[in-house]
Amino acid sequence: PNTLYFREYDSNPALAEIAEFYRTLGVRVIGTPRDAMVSSDYLAETIYHLTVPGIAMRTEKLAGQLAADSAFIAWKDTRRAVATGE
Repeated sequence: PNTLYFREYDSNPALAEIAEFYRTLGVRVIGTPRDAMVSSDYLAETIYHLTVPGIAMRTEKLAGQLAADSAFIAWKDTRRAVATGE
């Protein structure tokens, strides 16, 4: 989830361990935990709720990551082919 960034997260080995756990299961991970961490400027009433500018920033970042991901591109192409009967 989106959350407030703390410098301590940069050196926390748990984040790499979680990512590795999912990789060993074959789960494709888009981005990094740091990608979902924002400054307090982008947060509303809790450390998990983004403001409107925060939502726009995270949406743009995720859209860029998906557009660059080969598995997502293949999925999108397959969906398009099915929808158009190609």
